[in-house]
Amino acid sequence: MANVVLGKVAISWKGEWSTSLTYTKQDVVRNGASAYICVADASTPGTFDTDEWELFAQGTSDIASTAGDIIYHDGTELVSLPIGTQNQTLTVNLNGVPEWTSNPSRSSVRVRNFPMWTGVGLNSYEQWAIMDNGDMRAWGHGGHYGLGQGNNSNARAVPNIIPFPQGFPGVKADNAQRAYAYGFSIIDENDDLWTWGRIEYGVTGMNGDAWVPHNIMKVNDGANPFYEGNVDPVKAAYLALPCGSESYVCMGVLGTDGKVYMTGYNGYGQLARGSTSDSGWFVRSDYFNNIVDGTPAVFAEDGVTIVTPEIVGTPITKFKLGRCRYTHGLAVDTSGRLHMWGYNGDYQLGNGNSTNQPTPFHLNQGSITGRRIVDAWGAWCCTYILDEDQNLHFCGSDHYGRSGLGIHTGSSGNNGSTRNPVLTIDDVELVAFDTYDYPAAYVMKTDKTLWATGYNSPGNLGINSTSHSSSWAQMDMSNFMSDEIPTKIFCNGSNGHNVFGCVTNKGRVMVCGYNGYGQLGIGHSSSRSKLEPVICREFIVDAIFQGHERYMNLNVLLEDGQMLSTGCGDNHALASEDGEEYWTLSPIRF
Repeated sequence: MANVVLGKVAISWKGEWSTSLTYTKQDVVRNGASAYICVADASTPGTFDTDEWELFAQGTSDIASTAGDIIYHDGTELVSLPIGTQNQTLTVNLNGVPEWTSNPSRSSVRVRNFPMWTGVGLNSYEQWAIMDNGDMRAWGHGGHYGLGQGNNSNARAVPNIIPFPQGFPGVKADNAQRAYAYGFSIIDENDDLWTWGRIEYGVTGMNGDAWVPHNIMKVNDGANPFYEGNVDPVKAAYLALPCGSESYVCMGVLGTDGKVYMTGYNGYGQLARGSTSDSGWFVRSDYFNNIVDGTPAVFAEDGVTIVTPEIVGTPITKFKLGRCRYTHGLAVDTSGRLHMWGYNGDYQLGNGNSTNQPTPFHLNQGSITGRRIVDAWGAWCCTYILDEDQNLHFCGSDHYGRSGLGIHTGSSGNNGSTRNPVLTIDDVELVAFDTYDYPAAYVMKTDKTLWATGYNSPGNLGINSTSHSSSWAQMDMSNFMSDEIPTKIFCNGSNGHNVFGCVTNKGRVMVCGYNGYGQLGIGHSSSRSKLEPVICREFIVDAIFQGHERYMNLNVLLEDGQMLSTGCGDNHALASEDGEEYWTLSPIRF
């Protein structure tokens, strides 16, 4: 009888694949996270030849190894989809496979950020916000072409999409958006500068009408340093706009080259060009050009003309402007030196006299002598300076005790002037200053306590009193939770309508001060002299006061991008059908 050889009729498990063994048909091994079956009469030792092996059971650990990764079948094999980012949604694309998307709904209805806070109150007539997709929405007053819609029609209740042209890359997501009473500017993701608004004194930087946004880089004129057709065109890095709501305005831009460019009114030398001639175009300051390019030059310092080669080759990193019409400029370079210029009638330049300075100079006097400066702010009639040791210094005229130096004894007006910088408070982490008359100043110290000084009739100092303070007083934080601390402080208000607020690590906003139109969002219209929480059930990630005088609103941003507002409804600032005020937060409908 003949013998029939059937060979292997069942699999044979061999465990982990070995480089030294020879395998035959039906042998099954583990290689990596998957199992394979041998299909060759004899495998080649040391080589895992895909012609000799077929996938028997696919594993997953070699496909996904990062926490949160998703494994799916792409029609051929198992593959992984890396974990998405916060607020993304898992959807299915046109190929029928899953993918993460950042736009489950129209991103133009979610707010990304408000106008960037730079420490000085935002005294603007319009309300506006930057959306998730980089668009900009504005509503409200509109009387100075601030809505960018081609006319000066007032009181737009529906948030207007600022009409940037097709291909606009979106508003840059950093400190590159500012607005004030007469001028509006943003920098886009390509570092191009866009301006619009009132054309008085050429504040738009294009020497003509700017009723809709204009890209300054596209304006072909030999006097335009930003024109993209130039041999070496300048890009925009940072905006400097004056505080307050006066006319006779100017505007500044810090270029990506670290130099200062300015346009507009120049009656007091605020354009940093050594003269008092106005300019309808952005003009580069020769002083800062020499410093950045490293060219030794002659500068005026402390009233003495000297050669200062040690300050050359240092680009500007911080650049701000003070009060609108009576503007003084402040710029800090990479070496930590503070440069000042412009209006000086209130001794705000800190150089010991009240003579205007159209040519910038290095301020190195008083309490800041030899100190490395990290930032400086120009407020109404004065200057605040922060050094690297977190000491805050003051110079200029003292109104209502805003200096914190204890020299103010009256209840109103100017009690004296500090002609050189003087240390006013130490251990400072955050600062906030009112823009205009009836001023106050606020700081958060490194221990997270809040302090304030100055005008206090509506209780904006938060010291559980309405008495003005000429020295720094610690704010009453008894309404805070036991482990709650401020993460941002902000303020606003002029003509005595002062308000203060802070965002906390608990997603709450604490407020005090003027509340005649419900702008504190606490359910009534009575002013408060002690910090109280804004009524809101959701977690708040950002907040700011926008507006001027009593025409002011508290705007808050929630985690999901929803914007809520409360306060004065005049000029349709609440984006509502009527001009009534709200006493609690209400959503803005984009």
